[in-house]
Amino acid sequence: MLADKSKKRSTIFLAFVLILATGYYFIVSQGSPSFRFSAEKRVFGFYGSKHTSAVFSLDTLEELRLYEGTESDYGRPVEGGRLWGGYHYGTWENESLGVYEAYVSERFPTYMIARDGEKTAIFNAENAETTQAIYRQLHQFWIENQ
Repeated sequence: MLADKSKKRSTIFLAFVLILATGYYFIVSQGSPSFRFSAEKRVFGFYGSKHTSAVFSLDTLEELRLYEGTESDYGRPVEGGRLWGGYHYGTWENESLGVYEAYVSERFPTYMIARDGEKTAIFNAENAETTQAIYRQLHQFWIENQ
């Protein structure tokens, strides 16, 4: 009888661990966009959910600006969507940006906009302050190295 109770507890514990791991995978690791920059190669990239990415060269970059509004109209997904937690990924379209790649969380409406001759993308980090700091540093590097 004790062996049956121990086996049942172990099974319940294993199921609990699997539920937590699955939740982590779908909520945390699949959501948050990331940013990478290489000064040597003069490129930066946005990476998001579902293996989406947009890489920009500082040599062909046409626009880099920061949007700091009270709300955002992300438009509608063309090829992509919205994950649980408010993370947007894939291709979206709205009136002000046209067709663009999304690497944003809708938890706060601060994001940077990057545009070259081929694509437009929006990105934000884990909070508004980090997004603003990334933008300031990247914009300063872009201006100083044109």
